[in-house]
Amino acid sequence: MSGTERGKIEGRSVLYLAPGFMSYRVHKHVRGVQVFDLQLIRQMVELGLVVTLPAERSWKPRLIGAGRGGDGVGALGDLTKPRAGGEGLLKILWTPTLRKPLWNGLWAAGAMGLSRARFDVCYLGNAGEGLAQAAGLMHRLGIFQRLVLLAHRYPKRRLIGLLRRTRGRSLAVSNNVRSMFPDDLDPPCEIRFGEMDHAKFFPASRESAAIANDSGVRGDGLVHFVMLGALDTPLKDVPTALKAFGLIPDEVRAQCRLHLASFAKPPTAAELPAGVTAYPWMPIERVPEFLRSMDAMLVTSLSETFCLALVQGMLTGMPSVVRDIGTLTEKVDGGAGGANGVDGRGGLIFSTPEQLAEHMTTLAKDARLRATMGEAARRTALERYTWRTEEFVREVLFGGKENRE
Repeated sequence: MSGTERGKIEGRSVLYLAPGFMSYRVHKHVRGVQVFDLQLIRQMVELGLVVTLPAERSWKPRLIGAGRGGDGVGALGDLTKPRAGGEGLLKILWTPTLRKPLWNGLWAAGAMGLSRARFDVCYLGNAGEGLAQAAGLMHRLGIFQRLVLLAHRYPKRRLIGLLRRTRGRSLAVSNNVRSMFPDDLDPPCEIRFGEMDHAKFFPASRESAAIANDSGVRGDGLVHFVMLGALDTPLKDVPTALKAFGLIPDEVRAQCRLHLASFAKPPTAAELPAGVTAYPWMPIERVPEFLRSMDAMLVTSLSETFCLALVQGMLTGMPSVVRDIGTLTEKVDGGAGGANGVDGRGGLIFSTPEQLAEHMTTLAKDARLRATMGEAARRTALERYTWRTEEFVREVLFGGKENRE
């Protein structure tokens, strides 16, 4: 962003509404969307925006804590400290411990209405029905007029109504989510999302990976498959991966390992088949290097709205085997939209545990195929699934002639 462009946005105000921060947080890990939110808030502030974040009081130790949280994502307390000649660029509006986005959102609406708070734009992230109702009240109170929505899920009727009233910008994290928005929405919903720390995810060097031999195994004699995410969640469907691993022919499975990363409460080694390792909760700062020690990724989820873990694997140069659901297949097929092809694609697609086992066997036996598909996956991720905050702020948050002048 040029100095002139930056000068046009410095000091402008953003109301940042996200359901994660308006929900009860004690004893829970920061995951997926909240990691993105924490990074985006910091980058907005670094660009000179004044951000107000309503958050439930149960978040206070996590948001204000010194240094980095146990999940490896930096706290935001330093951004609230006064600058020379003024306040901090991040202002946190603490709500009581009301536990739900609806009640915390309504409380925040009342507090901001009484103080006559006004914002240049409201950023609404991953909103469900409750937060959409609170945001609608804020709009009626005049707290904001311009709205930008980033949707990780299918929109409810109340949210569509708010977009129509404000003529707000709506972004979807995937084609699957975008397809659920009305065709006559004005302006139309766009796709924009991806890995924010994409520069940290890159392939292992050829020397360290040692995958160029004809036997199809790495230098340690093993092929490492990985599942990455909040694997305690039943929707991640770890049992299908375990069943498929057991269906791989014995002579091939002896050369394979399956890594399950990670769990809040991981199963013990005694509870897992031979060759399978489960990990306790892994901080995000450890994930890039961990992925560089892997060969291929499995995504067996029954439902996903984006799957940032898959994109991280793609950026690392790994092929993937994914379940046959649109949010996943649109990433590994290079946009071709077909069945289990190979050319130009970054992965294979399965519908049954038996098919998953076949694909794992194919990848385990063919190092060159893994390398070819991994290169294709990385190209796709770099082209379509990286997030650039400066572009988002310039083109979306304050996009349009009336917002730049």
